[in-house]
Amino acid sequence: MSNVQAPEIAYENQALLTDLGKLYMDATASDVNFIFKPPYEQEENIPAHKTLLATRSDVFHAMFYGEVKEKADVNIVDATPAAFKEFLKFFYLSKVHVTMENVSGVMNPGEKYNVAACMDACGELLTKNLTVEKACFIYGLAILYEQEELKRLCEEKIVENTEAIFASRSFLDSPKSVLRHALNLDKLSCSEADVFKACMAWVKSASGGEMVTKREIRLHLGDLFYEIRFRSMTIKEFADLIPSFGHVFYSREHKECVQLIGSKDFRPKNFTTKTRQPHGNNYKIIGCNRVLEYTTKYCSLNHVSVTYTTFSTNTPIMLVEVVFASLRIRREDKWRDDLMDYLPTEITIAKIPDDKGDTKVLVEQTAYLRVNGTVVTLWKPVLTRPGNKYQIQLKHSLNEHCYKIPVLKTEVELEPNIVIQFHNDPKTKGGITIPTSPIISLRFAQNVE
Repeated sequence: MSNVQAPEIAYENQALLTDLGKLYMDATASDVNFIFKPPYEQEENIPAHKTLLATRSDVFHAMFYGEVKEKADVNIVDATPAAFKEFLKFFYLSKVHVTMENVSGVMNPGEKYNVAACMDACGELLTKNLTVEKACFIYGLAILYEQEELKRLCEEKIVENTEAIFASRSFLDSPKSVLRHALNLDKLSCSEADVFKACMAWVKSASGGEMVTKREIRLHLGDLFYEIRFRSMTIKEFADLIPSFGHVFYSREHKECVQLIGSKDFRPKNFTTKTRQPHGNNYKIIGCNRVLEYTTKYCSLNHVSVTYTTFSTNTPIMLVEVVFASLRIRREDKWRDDLMDYLPTEITIAKIPDDKGDTKVLVEQTAYLRVNGTVVTLWKPVLTRPGNKYQIQLKHSLNEHCYKIPVLKTEVELEPNIVIQFHNDPKTKGGITIPTSPIISLRFAQNVE
């Protein structure tokens, strides 16, 4: 008997995709219909095949083969027939024709039925078409469908091209969600007075009126009016707005804005106290990350009501942000990440002289630390100079919040000739720096002129 095995062959079934494509829109072998009723011109039924849909969508699998099965055809009320047909091509065809005209309609069922290939293709299309004119349209889709990477790219585009984007038709036609997210950005390459004017233009477009009134501000802008960062304006910038826009403020709001700009200690009832960092061709942000690695131990803030971070610089540079470690909380004898409550923290930044001179307080503000880490933008940037030490003091509420202890650098070189030195950090016996402060990074703005 021969032991020689018969040779194997690898057969590529090139006709498989062609045969699969023949099932697209084929009602003869379909076992489910997607029903579109008026307001479309007439009722339309789109045939499909349950098994095929279930192979690429866990939502369809649960619909057709789960414990609560769909026994009848499926009514669709949140997509157009044309967009849904294009969406179904992801199950049948090797080529799908998604365009900027239909991408919004295709993404809706793609997200609803959790079809990764559809969302990836739409995300790639939007990324390639991310221009100044289309930025706000794409940003709105990224927000709506929680596309975090696309959202980040849109925000970079907005930060770098703020004035042009705020003047675009895409911005004026954008939903309120886009404006809300844009106002939440801590960097924009325009003045806060320009931000205010852009909001007024958006309200005028939304209302369709000839001029902006108090009523339209409250109707269309609502609470976002109070997210404009008037504290980032100068008194002159605010005063220059009054001849054209003074009528949109109630007297109490006008007074509050003046006090907000004029006094760093003033705490308004309505408007945000946040400021926006300078950003544009004249500045770049440099991060000073101190973390080498994280230990397996936690530092509880229950026992430390005041913490400090002390540093110095070898060149003049502007401190604009402070980055805090992610917090956890002890519940049911376990450290948990499901932190619901923010930790109120009073921040004081002071200049400490090397001699017997007085300590000079430079900034005071309140921050609210949270579970996923917190970036706090200083309401007023701090210019640090060589020969001085600067101390960031934190006052915490005594509670069960804690953070994982990192191993920290005592010196960080940001760029050639820019060095940040940290002082007075306590150390363990092994020489590991154990911070008594949850600050893990500082961010500086450098003028690049």
